[in-house]
Amino acid sequence: MQTCSVSCVKQHKQISGCTGQRDKTNYVPIREFTETHLLSDYRFLEEAGRKVDIASKDARRFHSKSRPIRVTTFLKHARQRGVDLRLMPYPMTKRKINTSIYQYASKSVHWRVEWVFPHEQLTFIDKGFKDSQLLTEGVERHIQAYLQSHTSSCLQASNAVQIHPDLSLYTEEGGHSYHILMKVEGLPGKKERFYKMDIDKSLCDNLCGKRVIEFPRLLVIPVHLANTYLILSKEEETELQKPPHLQQQHITSQCLRPRYTEEEIFDPNSSIYSA
Repeated sequence: MQTCSVSCVKQHKQISGCTGQRDKTNYVPIREFTETHLLSDYRFLEEAGRKVDIASKDARRFHSKSRPIRVTTFLKHARQRGVDLRLMPYPMTKRKINTSIYQYASKSVHWRVEWVFPHEQLTFIDKGFKDSQLLTEGVERHIQAYLQSHTSSCLQASNAVQIHPDLSLYTEEGGHSYHILMKVEGLPGKKERFYKMDIDKSLCDNLCGKRVIEFPRLLVIPVHLANTYLILSKEEETELQKPPHLQQQHITSQCLRPRYTEEEIFDPNSSIYSA
């Protein structure tokens, strides 16, 4: 998009949500693939190679055997609770900011949890959310705190016009008007699925049997917008829980084509090309 000035660029980014950077992982059909895309992909691989090289140089923190005791303990107790917890190498941002820990006094895992309201562009962070707590406790505590703080600020600033997201839409008399989702990890880039969490159960019960990268990032979605997210089906969940080699076997067996004779293949009028 053509722009005329810096202020025009800033306005475009604010209105469209564009960062000004190309989506390096965006799918490009082969018929639209050009030398520009090839050069861009090559530079993307070079950049990834540089970051891997930098990470490998920090061998002490990169190696799993040199993890601090608190990290090893947290990993052990999370997996004992049925969570398929995966930790990233230390230089990665999620590894640095993860404050999750196992508390010996309460004998519970205190998770770092990110509560994301994507449609309101808000994120709240719990640095020590007990795995025995209900999901509704965390969501409603942040909603009430947000509503109270912004209601008081609006009353004090009577001359100023302040526009804040209305989180009161997420609560209603006698129930909840939101769903809590978590992205399924380990799927191909274009196949995005979400777990639908049970809001009346604890965090521990909800994370059991699911893969978590460092810490859970939970999306709080209004009920009327929940159908825009693809929920992981029971069949997909069963397939995902299989060992990787069995998953590949299953996928390959579905994608096998029937064998054709050599005459059929070299005959341009053959019925195998009718589709």
